[in-house]
Amino acid sequence: MKSQVFDVHVRTLECSRCGAPIATGERGGEVTCAYCGVVNTVASRRAASGAGAKPSMAQEIARLSRLKAQLQHPVSGHAYDLARPPAGFSLELLRTPKGLEKAVQDLRGARSEAASPTSASAEQQRGLCWLALAVAGAYQAQSKPLEARAVLETALETLADEGHRHLVRCRLAIAAVHEGDLASAEGWLDECDPAPEVLELDSAYRDARARLASQRDDGAGILAAVGAQAGDIPFAKGTEAHATLLRIHGLELCGRAQEAYAALEDVGLLFAPQGAVVELQRGGLAPETTKRFVRHKAERELEQLGDSRAGLVRGPFQALVPALAALPLMAAVLMVPITVSRCTLDADPLLGVYGYALCPKVCEGCEGRARTVTVWHQTGPGEYSSDGAEYFCASDKNGVAEMTDEQLEEMSGRLSGASLNFVAVAGASYLLLMGLLFPLVPIRAGLRWWQDRAKLQWLDAEVQEAAQALGVAPPEPPLGTHKALGATLLFVLGAAGAAATLVGIGMAIG
Repeated sequence: MKSQVFDVHVRTLECSRCGAPIATGERGGEVTCAYCGVVNTVASRRAASGAGAKPSMAQEIARLSRLKAQLQHPVSGHAYDLARPPAGFSLELLRTPKGLEKAVQDLRGARSEAASPTSASAEQQRGLCWLALAVAGAYQAQSKPLEARAVLETALETLADEGHRHLVRCRLAIAAVHEGDLASAEGWLDECDPAPEVLELDSAYRDARARLASQRDDGAGILAAVGAQAGDIPFAKGTEAHATLLRIHGLELCGRAQEAYAALEDVGLLFAPQGAVVELQRGGLAPETTKRFVRHKAERELEQLGDSRAGLVRGPFQALVPALAALPLMAAVLMVPITVSRCTLDADPLLGVYGYALCPKVCEGCEGRARTVTVWHQTGPGEYSSDGAEYFCASDKNGVAEMTDEQLEEMSGRLSGASLNFVAVAGASYLLLMGLLFPLVPIRAGLRWWQDRAKLQWLDAEVQEAAQALGVAPPEPPLGTHKALGATLLFVLGAAGAAATLVGIGMAIG
């Protein structure tokens, strides 16, 4: 049932002596305060000078252009900028009993200072307007609509500037919408200038007009007030966020579900999408769009949980898959510093142990490790080049084992009969690295399995809960461990086979 507290045909002010709400007819008159007995004289309420005068289409386009210019080049701290509170006040302070009491006292003191259009400064007018709106908001939060109405209309009576009066009327309209008195909300808006030239005033009017249209389920009315797309109509700071929510609601009411959903996904920097959903739900706006968005978000989260779970291992055999798959790759990575060390430092991190297998195939009497040396040739002043590392077998016949690195470099040209082909060395080195790294496979697999156990239990519970909330069957964890393990073994054997092939080729052409 709608409330009549904000009835536009009634004048409700604060008693000039005690501040209690007093009410009389629309034309005013004398009214006795029921609390203190003082007789108050209430004048007839006056509408704005531009009330009811709607601009032509061309005038409206030009006006919107001027408003957008104000958004792009704002003037900070002007008379209608209510984002900045008066000195010593904040909205948080008014949420405390002492802060509200102080604001009420200061509000009463500010009325006499701001009542005269000749003596009151713009800042005094702005301060009175800010205090009136803030105190009324605090009363509404305490479920005291009558006190809020009295504060607002007393400010409407006191404020000399028509722009500030416009802001108060818009707040009265919003309060009437909140109380369900839509006819009175329309009446308050009819007393406003529908085409103000200041961005803050226009935004306040459009916000109130859109809220009224929302309560009437008038989607076209909402979009006419806030625009069908973001940026169509400029909004002052502080009103753009709610205009976005109303736009989404208006699009849904007009049957433009896809556009409403896209607008919710593209809320930009105003708030995170989930924050917008909370605000829409709190205001009862765009229920189908929010329901669809929440479900899609839950489906995406379930999918992400499933993907995260798929990356975890469920047992030791499954843990072997990534450990084995990394074996050839780790060996290939280690080949890089080994090759660089051989070519630049004449040092072999593998200590030439591949020679035990390769050298007996090359020359007679070679059964030990191989030696490596890189011969550099001067090609110009300060410039040297090399064909890369050379590998020699050490035997009791060629003396390679006893030579120093310098001697080996000098004799390299006469030791070709004891040299190993670098292709064979590369293949053998790679096989050796794979063999050295292989004992790490079960260790890495065991650690991975142990680390994933706790995560897996948590993710299983999360997947179950998310699926239950959606009313769907939870996705099954990926299977096929044996197939994956078989494919990984083939990959490892293939890498080892390729290295063995290089050894064979190198020995054949060596």
